[in-house]
Amino acid sequence: MALDAVPAQAHELGYTAIEIDDTHLHAQSILFQAAGTLLMRRYFGKGAAFRQYTSSRLLRLHEAIQNAGTTLIAWTAHTDFTLTGKVAQWQMHYLEGAIAAADDFGTRIVCIQAGGSDQPTQDEMLHCISGLREAADLAGQYHTQLALETGSGITRSAVRTEQLLNEINSPYLGVCLRIGAEDCAALAPLAVHVHATAKEFDTQGRAKGVDYAAHIGALRNAKYGGWVSVRYEGMTMPIHGIMRIAELVSALATQ
Repeated sequence: MALDAVPAQAHELGYTAIEIDDTHLHAQSILFQAAGTLLMRRYFGKGAAFRQYTSSRLLRLHEAIQNAGTTLIAWTAHTDFTLTGKVAQWQMHYLEGAIAAADDFGTRIVCIQAGGSDQPTQDEMLHCISGLREAADLAGQYHTQLALETGSGITRSAVRTEQLLNEINSPYLGVCLRIGAEDCAALAPLAVHVHATAKEFDTQGRAKGVDYAAHIGALRNAKYGGWVSVRYEGMTMPIHGIMRIAELVSALATQ
């Protein structure tokens, strides 16, 4: 499905709020997208990616959201703050483009990732802290809050995630709690956004391998009042998967 068709499809399913992942903000021509990615990586190095942050592309998306009667609640960019050198400089310009686009769409939440490995070296941690500090300062210029997604790389560990936030100590950096990640309920008090994820379900409609009740309970105890964005990561029947996750979250949130 083309990105521009997502708002209308979401509205048809009964959802009036959506989140945009800029992975899908690619050129409509597969050849042009491949060429753009190749050029970006050759010039900036591994880690650079091609996104079509052009006025015409964003205008089409904006019109699709308006026509569908949906609201954009968050924007997701894909970052790795352990990158260094030229590609790290590129990434900060890329992130500024994502923050500016979110601002134009009227949303103040931009989800990001720390990058790195789940057993980071001291250098990885230092680079990540430095990059996140610069990113938070950048977000502050747009009065936008960055939401650092848990569950992969450095933020696979709840302890390290909390360490990163304590080191940055910025009102413009919070946690995007990923329900489905490993032991992240302890981060609920720091959550500014939530991604509810699942790959498969059991016969009772519960997400396999994910303690949704514990995560939703932790968010409730922390008096979380933000959005919960639904993300189905399975390989088949995406609409069915999205609806199941939404029903699961709704049922637990009202208990």
